[in-house]
Amino acid sequence: MEPLVSIIVRTKNEERWIGHCLDAINNQEYQNYEIILVDNNSDDSTVSKSQNFGVDRVITIDDFFPGKAINLGIEASSGDYIVCLSGHCVPTNRQWLGSLVGALKSDSELGAVYGRQEPFSFSRPSDKRDLLLVFGRDPIKQWKDNFFHNANSIFRREIWHEIRFDDKVTNIEDRLWAQELLKSGWAIGYEPNASVYHYHGIHHDGDSMRCKQIIDIIEKFDASVSFPDDSRIKYDVAAIIPVQGPLDEAGSEALRLTVGQAKQSSLVKRVFVSTPCPSVAQTAREAGAEVPHLRPDMLSGPAVSTDLVIEYELNQIATKLNYHPDIILYAEIKYPGRADGFFDTLISRLTAEQCDTVIAAYNETDGGVWASKHGEGYQRLDSGENPKIYKESLLISVKGVGLVVFSDIVRSKKLIGTNVFLHELIDKRCFISY
Repeated sequence: MEPLVSIIVRTKNEERWIGHCLDAINNQEYQNYEIILVDNNSDDSTVSKSQNFGVDRVITIDDFFPGKAINLGIEASSGDYIVCLSGHCVPTNRQWLGSLVGALKSDSELGAVYGRQEPFSFSRPSDKRDLLLVFGRDPIKQWKDNFFHNANSIFRREIWHEIRFDDKVTNIEDRLWAQELLKSGWAIGYEPNASVYHYHGIHHDGDSMRCKQIIDIIEKFDASVSFPDDSRIKYDVAAIIPVQGPLDEAGSEALRLTVGQAKQSSLVKRVFVSTPCPSVAQTAREAGAEVPHLRPDMLSGPAVSTDLVIEYELNQIATKLNYHPDIILYAEIKYPGRADGFFDTLISRLTAEQCDTVIAAYNETDGGVWASKHGEGYQRLDSGENPKIYKESLLISVKGVGLVVFSDIVRSKKLIGTNVFLHELIDKRCFISY
């Protein structure tokens, strides 16, 4: 008599797939199994539809966590072997279940086995790519690598009694469980003949929030994984301060203050002033900035885009000085009231927030935010005269106070990239222009 296999199927609104999934199970050559459906309050026809395919038990889970759902399913099961199968995975052949059982039975060192996952013809290209690259055609035995995907897997019940799934993590409960399995001396197997179709793949088409959750969990639970901090990655940062000129005494003092703030930064390597005016260039040099050339008149009018000015300066210092900074700090002299260390904070945000541009900003909740309609009145952009605690957060960016951007963005004739972080300053005094 073949051992009883308990198949735990987790579902949440799987009406589209559950019939195909359960029908494929019922057509397996290996027939000694029971099906436990663990459903997270589906509001479609998942549960009612499953009743037509011989489900043995339905467990409802309200407070869903993936590991908790597996544990509940196993507690309600009776088999010596436990199979986990996602409700939107469909076995590709009649040998699927037998292949999983056979792989586990054939090697006493294996504590768990996961099967192949293949895309549907209509799966997204990114999901097709991921599945085809990750799940190959050769069997594998893993002693150190804790990759294990329980959307299509089998393991020994006796092991689960010793190593339960984490009830509280939101993702990769299978990887964390497999990590403990390996620590206990068991190996993990991969069986390509136990194949299923999995339409959304293993990375959910690059869902950014899901990616962040997974990384947070890996960093918390896997001490062997670390990511380099800012101190280990040395970026070459150049400050570029554009000035028109000529300047009065207040303007000259603001220039000296801004150059001094940039030079005091521990992360800024070189400070450049871009100006068409010889007297401004002289003041800037006396303050300690580099002015390798005067900016041409065609890039000095009031209608000239700042993007073009900074791109020009970056190209000039690359051509004339053979200097190629990784990051550009942009600042204007009319905001000299910056706090000590402000530029360092802004630069550090660029890598900490994993973005390509950081801009200083303040939150406007006291007044209204309006857009001029070019002689046709004004259009209000905020939510109106609601109490402050209910108003949405409207951040007003002021690039002249401080903007940090990777150089490759500047070379594409833009000062602001597509992945922007607004560094909110509570003290608005630095936004006051002289």
